[in-house]
Formats: sequence, structure tokens, C-alpha cells
Amino acid sequence: MATLAQRLSAVLQAIGVDMKSVLPWAAKTPPSGAVVGTSDSQTLGNKTLAAPVISGSARFEAVQQLIANTSSTPVNFANGQKVHVYVQVNTTLQITTPGVGNYQIVVTMASAGLSVSVNPVSFWVGAASQPAMNTANGGRTLLSFYSDGSFLYCGVAKLNAT
Repeated sequence: MATLAQRLSAVLQAIGVDMKSVLPWAAKTPPSGAVVGTSDSQTLGNKTLAAPVISGSARFEAVQQLIANTSSTPVNFANGQKVHVYVQVNTTLQITTPGVGNYQIVVTMASAGLSVSVNPVSFWVGAASQPAMNTANGGRTLLSFYSDGSFLYCGVAKLNAT
């Protein structure tokens, strides 16, 4: 199957028109050289990248701040990938993801002995059910999620737990 450019070229040639005079980009030389990596270069018509370096880090919008003061606390990752939840009462975090991605929640307990459950989680990393969280006064737990669009996986890490 011919591409649009090939068809256009055939029509212009059939009526005796020089394609390069009608389509100036047709006279351009395509890029040369190997695929740009860490030690090679690619020539792009007066723009040569010699051993390009990608630096910096992924940036995220501000961390969502939520207060869990009811038995059910909605966490919508469409509002941002990073969430800090300050838990004041026993609660269930109701997770909503916008699709495939990596998401994180830091849970901080306002007082000792509070409980937090997380729904819906398809699989817990390293456990058959939800692992325990740091329930000390001021205790923090990191919940790290991965969604493949069908399943939600969650890993739990107690921070500064004894």
C-alpha cells in the first residue's frame, strides 16, 4: 500500500511537476547517524547532539493533603500521584486511580492504636492480606501502588517503626 507521499509524488510526476519545487521539505536530507545514545551522535541538519545527557528528575505536582476524620476517606489519584493522609479516626481509604501508573500515600496517625484499611487492592506485595501499619502516635506508613489498568498492587513500608 502506497503512502500519501508516494501517491502525491506519482500524481505530480504524471502531470510533469517537480515534487521538490512544490514540496520544499521533499528536498531535505533525512537525519544520518546511529540512534542517539550515551556515546554516539546524530546529525539533524545543522543540529548535532554529541553524547547527550538526560539529567534532572521526574517532577510531581504538589502532594495532596487529606484529613481522615470519617470512617471512609476517598483518595482520588486523578488529583495527583502523591497523597499525605493524616488519620484522626479509624478509617478505610477508598482508592480511585485514573489508570496505569505509580502512586504513593504516606499515612500519619494522629494518635496511637488507630486502624486504616485500604480498598480496593487486588494484590498486596509479599502478603496475602493487608500488612500492618505503623499505629504509634505520629507513626507513618508508606503505601506504594502500581496500577496496570486492571489490577491495583500495593506495597506497605512502616517508617521509623520499632
